[in-house]
Amino acid sequence: MTEEWGSDFFGGLNYFPPEPVAGIGHILDAMAALPAFRDARQWVLANLRVPSGGSILEAGCGNGASHADLHGIVGPSGRIVGIDPTVGFIESARNRSKQHGWTNAAYETGDIRKLPRKENEFDGVFCDKVLIHAGPASAALREMSRVTRPGGGVGAIEWLPFSWSAPQIRSR
Repeated sequence: MTEEWGSDFFGGLNYFPPEPVAGIGHILDAMAALPAFRDARQWVLANLRVPSGGSILEAGCGNGASHADLHGIVGPSGRIVGIDPTVGFIESARNRSKQHGWTNAAYETGDIRKLPRKENEFDGVFCDKVLIHAGPASAALREMSRVTRPGGGVGAIEWLPFSWSAPQIRSR
């Protein structure tokens, strides 16, 4: 975990007892299942142009609630990396992967504004309801673009409590 995340809400969850972190994980699961978010996520993922067998990074992966959709995109020979500042969420994502038998996913703690990955490493990079928590959003988007190969896609779904923002896709 980098120092910057300590001042963000989700990085700060590392100092909470496990029960409230698990409760927030349940909220993430419920939100991921909402038709509007599910449909938007599936649309963004389909338009990232990640090939079957390709690689995708989810910046701010939380507890891995969207990873069934990611596995549907890359297939069993592809690669998924999830990065999140909350240790409890990373543990939940790893457990979810293990329960589903997904062996092509790796989860690590980190700051999406300083991704611990190489340039041009992924076919696509995605975040879902993260940018409002990881300011400035421009730093996170710059990093997401940096680790995406030329021709790959960067996608973001964002929300505000009393409004909804359309998914965004950009080619690198």
